[in-house]
Amino acid sequence: MVKRRSAGGAVGGVPEHAAGSGATTLKRAALQDADEPTTLRAAWAQTVELSPPGTRRWLLLVVVLSIVGGFAETGFLFLLASISLALAGQADTDAITLGIGVSTNLTVGASLWIAAALLTVRIGSQVFTSLITSKLSADTFANLRTRTMRSFLRAEWSLQSTEQNGHLQDLMSSHISRVVLSLSAVTFALSAGFNLGAMLLGAFLVDPIPALSVMVAAAALFLLFRPLSKRARAMGRRQRTDNLDLWELVTQMIVLARDIRTSSAEDEVLELSGARIDRASDSYRKANLLSLILSPLFQGAALGLALVGLTVVHLAGAENLAELGAIVLILLRSMSNAQTLQSQHQNFHGCTPFVSQLRKRLHEYEAAEADRSGEPLDHIGTLGVTELSFAYTPGQPILHRLDFTIEHGEAIGIVGPSGGGKSTLIQLLLRLRHPTEGTVTADGRPVAEISLDSWYRRIAFVAQDANLYAGTVAENIAFFRDIPRERIEEAARLANLHDTVASWPEGYDTHVGERGGAVSGGQRQRICIARALASDPAVLILDEPTSALDVESEAVIQETLEGLRGTRTLVIVAHRLSTLSLCDRIMVIEDGRIAAFEPAADLARREGFYQRALERSRSAAS
Repeated sequence: MVKRRSAGGAVGGVPEHAAGSGATTLKRAALQDADEPTTLRAAWAQTVELSPPGTRRWLLLVVVLSIVGGFAETGFLFLLASISLALAGQADTDAITLGIGVSTNLTVGASLWIAAALLTVRIGSQVFTSLITSKLSADTFANLRTRTMRSFLRAEWSLQSTEQNGHLQDLMSSHISRVVLSLSAVTFALSAGFNLGAMLLGAFLVDPIPALSVMVAAAALFLLFRPLSKRARAMGRRQRTDNLDLWELVTQMIVLARDIRTSSAEDEVLELSGARIDRASDSYRKANLLSLILSPLFQGAALGLALVGLTVVHLAGAENLAELGAIVLILLRSMSNAQTLQSQHQNFHGCTPFVSQLRKRLHEYEAAEADRSGEPLDHIGTLGVTELSFAYTPGQPILHRLDFTIEHGEAIGIVGPSGGGKSTLIQLLLRLRHPTEGTVTADGRPVAEISLDSWYRRIAFVAQDANLYAGTVAENIAFFRDIPRERIEEAARLANLHDTVASWPEGYDTHVGERGGAVSGGQRQRICIARALASDPAVLILDEPTSALDVESEAVIQETLEGLRGTRTLVIVAHRLSTLSLCDRIMVIEDGRIAAFEPAADLARREGFYQRALERSRSAAS
C-alpha cells in the first residue's frame, strides 16, 4: 500500500482521506490529461509498446495462419456444397466444378478426403491462433505487472509519496487487464479480418459479383457503426475514473477500519461507498449495455447483407447450384467474421483510455527512477550538513541553510513544533529527497557520490508507524533480504526482543498477523528496530519511536536505545522529552532553521521551544 504525506507530515505517514469533491475533481482532471490517442494507428502503437518483446512476430504469424485458414475454409465450403449436390443427384459425381467453370474428375470420395484435409487445416489454424493469443495474454500480464512494480519501487520517493491511494492497485489489476484485453482484441481482429479477406477473395474467384457486393456492404456497415467506437471510448474513460474513486475509498477503509469503528462512522462510510459503488455500477452497466446491443444489431445487419448478396446472385442469373450454395455459405461465414471484427474493434476502443493511462504512469515512474550509481561506502564516521536548504515548491523553502556535524557514536535528538521541518530533514538524511541547495556529507564525502545500495547498508530508519506484513517474526526482521538466521537473532537481542520471541511456542516462526495485529504495539516497534539493526548500520534514524506506546513499552524501547548508544550514531526525532534523555545533544528546529543545537542541560536554561516543552512535560508528570 502506498502512503501519502503532506509537506510537513511524518515520513511515510498515514494516508490522508481524500474523499472530498475537490480531491476527486483534481484527480479526474489529472486522469483526463492522459495522452489518449486520437487515431486507431496511435492506439495500436500504444498497445504494442506495452506488449511483450516479439509481439509483432507473433501477430504476423496470426495473419499468416488466418489467411491460410480462410482459403482452407473457402475451399471446404465450396466442396461441401458440391458434394451435397452430387449426393442429391443434381450434379455429376465424377466431375465436381471448382469454380469459374473449371471442372475436374474428382469423385465424391476424393472430394471428401480433400474437404477433410481443408477442415483440418482450418481447425489447426484456429488452434494455433488461440495458443498464440493465450501466450501473448499471459506474457503481457507477467511483463506489465513486473514492469509496474519495478518502475514504482525504483522511482524517487518524491513521486512514490504522492501516489494516490488505490491507484497502484488499480494499475496492477484493471488497467493491465484492459491492456491484455486490448491485445487480445487486436489478435482476434487480425484473425477475423484476414480470414474474412481470404474468404472474400475465394468467393471472388467463385463468383466476383456477389463478393464485390458483400465487400461494399461490409464497408458501409463499418461506417454505420463507427460513431459507437467513440461512445465506447468515453464509457471506458468513465469506468476507469469511477473504479479509481471506489478503490481509493476501499484502501482507506482498510487502513482506517479501527478509527471508523471507534468513531461510529460506519453508516456515513457506507453511504459514501454506496454512492461510489452506484457510480461505478452505472458506468459498467452503460458500457456493458453498449457491448451487448452491438452484437444483435450487427448480426441483423450481417444477415441483411447476406440477403442482399443472394439477391445480387439471383439478379445476375447464377445457374451453377454448387457455386450458389458455396456463395451462400461463404457469405454467412464472412458475416460472422465481420461481426467479430466489429466487436473486437469496439473492445479495442473501450480499452484505449486504460492503456493510455497505464502507459503514461509507467513513463512517469521510469522517468523518475532514482539514480543508484556511485561509489561504495564501507563506513560512516562523521555525518555533516552544509548550507542545506530544501523547498517542496520553488521559492517556498521548508529548510533554510542548515549547518551541523554529528560525530560517530553520538545520540542526537531533534525536536521542534509540527511543520518546522524535522521530517523533511530526516528525508534528506535518508536520501529520500535531494537538497535544493547545500550538501549532506559522510566523512566529508557528498552522499550524492555514494551509491544508494551502499548508503542504505550503512544507514537505517525506524518509522513512527511500526509497519509489519503478514509473515513470521523472522521474515519481518529480514524484510525480504537474504539475512542469516543468526544475524536475525542478534538483531533481536540488540532490540531487546529475543527473550520475548524465544518464549513463544513457535519462536521466530510465529506469525505476526495481518499488519502485525497478532503482536503488541511495543513488540511491533521492537521488530522494526531489529529489522533496522539486521544490516548492522553505522547510523540509525528513528522518527517518534515511542509516541504511540504505553509507559512500559516506552521503557523497553528506552532500554534498547541506551544499549545502542555509543556503538552507532543515533538520530532521534521525538516530542516526548523522556525519549530524548539519552541524547548527547538536542537540535531544536523552528521555522526551518536550527534554533539551538547543544546538550539538554544547556538547552533547559535557555528560553525557547525546548524549555517550554520541558515545562509542559513536568506539568503533565505532576
